[in-house]
Amino acid sequence: MSISTFNQSGSTQNPFAATGKGQIQVPVPQSFPTVTLATNTAVTLTASQSGVLFLLPSIGAVITLPAITTIAPGWNCKFQLTANNGTTAWTITSTGNVNGLLINNNGGALVGIIKTAANSAVIGTGAVLGDQVSVVCDGTRFSVTGYSGVNGGLA
Repeated sequence: MSISTFNQSGSTQNPFAATGKGQIQVPVPQSFPTVTLATNTAVTLTASQSGVLFLLPSIGAVITLPAITTIAPGWNCKFQLTANNGTTAWTITSTGNVNGLLINNNGGALVGIIKTAANSAVIGTGAVLGDQVSVVCDGTRFSVTGYSGVNGGLA
């Protein structure tokens, strides 16, 4: 993350210069690397894909997370639908434990799906554009969080 300094007129200044009255420091986030996965094509992720945002088209496949023994604690990624899901779900699988909470929006009422010692998280065929699942490894297990705008979008 870099830091940029802006003065009241909006011009950018050296972030390491002395800040004066009327100036603020604003963190400027770096962009995430993105990868668009192929429709209906299984993929196995690697240790080098930590921090990647995977964009998912409308027809799913199986996504296999790397073996926990091959990645460092803090390994993470995110999956996001770029269209309403079609006839095949996106199934995120692991040989290790997957724990966490997935939220489905059932007409304004949130429904939680608790994952405990599971081996997968599913972005179902009813999932919609923008639905997403994030995965983080703590060195022992994968933790998942996710949100779907429809009931039954995630499982």
